[in-house]
Amino acid sequence: MEHNEEKAGIGPLKKVVLLLEAGRETGRLDFAPGPIRCAMIYGLGVLGLSPLESTLSGKKEGDVCVLHLGKNELSDFFQHISIPSLGIPEGVESFTLKITVAEVSLPDQREVVKAMADMADCGSHCCGHEPSL
Repeated sequence: MEHNEEKAGIGPLKKVVLLLEAGRETGRLDFAPGPIRCAMIYGLGVLGLSPLESTLSGKKEGDVCVLHLGKNELSDFFQHISIPSLGIPEGVESFTLKITVAEVSLPDQREVVKAMADMADCGSHCCGHEPSL
């Protein structure tokens, strides 16, 4: 029997695993040696949904978004969501970001509490911290 949760779209309090790839252009996503895995709990931001979360709303496993961003837009785009370094080289001002939805699931309560605690631990720069580039 197929599990319905696997086919559900991204929505409030879902655990979402993303694969991030960045490069100078869509055909060359080569800033990192492979996709960068990023996990998050959707919809926990104190300021509402981040632009990333708005972009992902309703997406399902396997869906792909390709965006063109300026390096200076990263903080605003991800907001409270901590991401690993995308490997963007010095001097690159804009780039292509490919986001693949790898997994959508219901988190256990510990994961939600941990995500909330991590945000509270952000300090005075919360919800606008600088992600690793």
